Amino acid sequence: MLSQRIYRQNPLAYPAGVAPGFGPTHMASAPGNSQYNGVFSCCALPNGNMYSVKQGTPGSITGTPTTNIDGRAGPLLKLATSASYLQFGNQPNVPSTVTQHTMAVIVGAGGASNDAWIVTESISNSNSGGFAFFWNAGTPAIQIQRGGLNISMTNYVWTAGHTYFVVVSGNASLVNFLQLDLVNGKIITQVVATGLSGGSFTTANTYSVGGRQGQALGCPDGIAAAMANINLYLSMPQLLQWAQSPWDFWYPQVRAPLMFSGLGPKIGAVSSVVFRRTFSPVGTRVGSRQSQAT
Repeated sequence: MLSQRIYRQNPLAYPAGVAPGFGPTHMASAPGNSQYNGVFSCCALPNGNMYSVKQGTPGSITGTPTTNIDGRAGPLLKLATSASYLQFGNQPNVPSTVTQHTMAVIVGAGGASNDAWIVTESISNSNSGGFAFFWNAGTPAIQIQRGGLNISMTNYVWTAGHTYFVVVSGNASLVNFLQLDLVNGKIITQVVATGLSGGSFTTANTYSVGGRQGQALGCPDGIAAAMANINLYLSMPQLLQWAQSPWDFWYPQVRAPLMFSGLGPKIGAVSSVVFRRTFSPVGTRVGSRQSQAT
């Protein structure tokens, strides 16, 4: 039977009822150099933790994170104090030679405290090395850090109670930032002519949400999903394309018989195969590959 994708009427809305998955043909899933073993992706779940979508493993919890159910973002993990963070070990290695990187999150509006969204670090290195993507309330700015070198998005806009898709992608010569308000669809972009080639960098293979070892920062404004692609650069046109359907990286859309083809707008790229993980209340998982023939 001929089939095509099911499209949500509002591509900015949380895809309720769809399990997290990994679509290997999404632009942010590009494999890059196989030496670096690709992509990290995690989603918040209602049990006060996040799960690595590709590995199906929960984060190692420090402190007392909580999860709220947000009407626009689904499960929204909150690390209310600087003593709370999650760690995911044995992740794709980030060599010190890497000078291009892409990181993205679905988050609550930044407030008066720092939000450490996603950090790559070495297990043996507590306060430097790797990449960090975060809200710096003191500057204030949305920032990516490479081994102590901070590059900032300064033209952001936060509206209390709104949720946002925020993505950064850079190479050795420039860094692209994009912020999308998931309530009203407003997009803000900024290109910074500073490359990801400076700073003191230590090889990293642990990924953290809410801080890093010895430098827990918290994430009090909440995070629903996060990703990092170790060796990928996306141009601003590509980021704008991703922003048309931001949830698709974490929740690849499925297909339905062609008879339903007129039920929604056609936005985003088509995945031929989606790998999904379903989680029980105690964290066990079942993987399924869903073929999506055209």
